Amino acid sequence: MSKFIILFKVFMLNKIDKKIRFAIGIIFIMGSIFGGLIGYDLKNLGQEYNHIWVLSMIALYAGFDWISKGMRQ
Repeated sequence: MSKFIILFKVFMLNKIDKKIRFAIGIIFIMGSIFGGLIGYDLKNLGQEYNHIWVLSMIALYAGFDWISKGMRQ
């Protein structure tokens, strides 16, 4: 990893405003809900759906993580 990328992560990602963190977290959670609905529809159609649900769970975790980081700030 180059020094620039490390410096970017250290300095820029720590200075994000908490309102932006909340907004990103809510977007992730809404995407997770939408993905869950798509997965459910695919299940009813008899197609592969597990990967959609796994992606939705990861997005849900990411959303809660962004919101919790915003609350700690």
